[in-house]
This record gives sequence, C-alpha cells and structure tokens, in this order.
Amino acid sequence: MLATLAWVLGFLPLWGQSYDEALRHFRQRNYPEALAVTRELLGEDPGNAAGHHLQGLIFAQLRQLPEAEASLRRSIELGPDQAGRHFDLAVILLQQQRQEEALPLLERAVEMDGSNLMTRFYLGRTYHELNRLGRALEEFNSIAESDYSFPAVHYHLARVHRNNGAAEATIRELRTEIDLYPKNVVARLELAEMLLKQGEAAESLEHLQIAETGFYSRDRRAVAVAKSRRLYVTLTALPPSHLHLLFAKAYRELGRLEEAVSAAVKCVELGPDLAEPHYVLAQIYQERDQMEKAARAMETFTRLKAN
Repeated sequence: MLATLAWVLGFLPLWGQSYDEALRHFRQRNYPEALAVTRELLGEDPGNAAGHHLQGLIFAQLRQLPEAEASLRRSIELGPDQAGRHFDLAVILLQQQRQEEALPLLERAVEMDGSNLMTRFYLGRTYHELNRLGRALEEFNSIAESDYSFPAVHYHLARVHRNNGAAEATIRELRTEIDLYPKNVVARLELAEMLLKQGEAAESLEHLQIAETGFYSRDRRAVAVAKSRRLYVTLTALPPSHLHLLFAKAYRELGRLEEAVSAAVKCVELGPDLAEPHYVLAQIYQERDQMEKAARAMETFTRLKAN
C-alpha cells in the first residue's frame, strides 16, 4: 500500500529482538502477527520511534488509515530526523486527498534527503495537484536530470506542460515516455489525443492502433524497473470508451467515415452516459448527409450534456 516499503525493508535499523520479529512478520506480509508484536514492543517501550513507524506501516497495510496516521505522527514526534517517517505520513494523507497537509511533510523529507527520487516524485505530483505548476515542473525536471528513465516522470512532465498550454513540450515528453516504456498505454493515448488536436490524424491513428493491442495490459518493463528500485508508480487508468472515442475522431479526420461511425457506436455502448460520442456521431452523420440521424444524435448529446 505504501510507496516506500524500502524505508522499512532497506533503511530502518534493528531495535532489538521484538522489533526484529515484527519486521520479519511485516516482510512476510503477516500483518496481524506483526501488529501484535509491535503492540507488545510499544507497551514495554512507548518511546520507541522506530516501533511507532513500523506500527504505522502495518496499520496502513491493514487499511486502518486513522491508526496509521496516529502512529506515524507519534514516530515523527519521537524521532523527527528520519525523512522516511515524514514521507510515509505524507503518503497516508495523500491517499485521503489531503494534499495541503501532505505538502510540508514531503518538502521536509526532500530537505532531509534530496537524493531520494521517489520522495521528489511524490512532491512533484503534490505540487501539480495543488496547481503549483512551476514547482511541479522543477521537481520533475530535477528527477529526469538525475535519472532520465525514472518511471512515469516524462508522463508527468507532459501533464504539467499540458496544463500550461505548451502543446509542443507536451508532445515531446509523451514521445519520450513511450520511447522508454512503449507499453505505457495511458501516455500513448494522451499522445494520440494531442496529435489529433495538432491535425496529425494519421500519426494519431498509428498510436491508437498500437495502444489497442495492449490496452488491458501493464507496461511490464516499467513495473519491473519500479520493483527493482522498490518504487510503486501508478498511472491514471483510462476507460475503454476513451480509446474508441479517439478512434472515431481520428477516422473522421481521415475521411474514413464508416469506421468512424463504428468506433463512435462502440464508445456509446461502453459509455452510455457519455455525451461527447453522440456529438461526434452527429458530425459524422452530417458529413454523410444523414440529417435525421444527425439530429437524433445531437438531441441525445444535448440531453446528456444537461445532466
């Protein structure tokens, strides 16, 4: 659940036999047993900062976020000099959409250990979510300079550039992302969408066809790299309807109207409450002089748009 099991598995020191036993259970994913041992440990030594940290991580794995937060806050109170404790608490807060509270913890963690790229990555994402685009760009660029192939960093750079309205930079970063991770379907679909907006329908269609073959699979290379570094990087999932909507738009731009209709109809089947595919259908039907169908599609679009 937490993004940095590395803090426990690789960097936390051992603090006696009870801690060692709890950590062993944690590594083996025996979370109830690990929790029982940490409770015993903290009952005997309530000032054990590492014990509270480990207990917080165990609570997180058990999906008990309030308890995880309390334990991690206590670990910071007792031992504020460990960057991992600040980071892990920040992750708990981010999982609850509490970005404003997580931000100073991430900033503090980076101050303490600026070489940890995972921490910087989360800091960049949090800046982005809080619409502090300049700071997000600084963090992501810093990561890319340190490790050009860091999983998803070019994708997130592209997202920031897109929010800034920088189409050329967005396309450049998306191209880099899929060059590094060709099976990153999300990045490829976003590249296809950007290319459509730039009038590059033929190239967009090529990327859509590649994306379709792996739409339901993950980029194994990205996952392998992430696991080898004990990093867990996730990308926003896109619904299948979005893929077919982009196909419809690309086919329409290329004058392949029959295929455009089929793709738009498929999009409607997959997302019956979506308004946009009906608008695309209305455009296509107009271009085919099927005015009654165009009118019905536009009526449906207007109704769904109003809801």
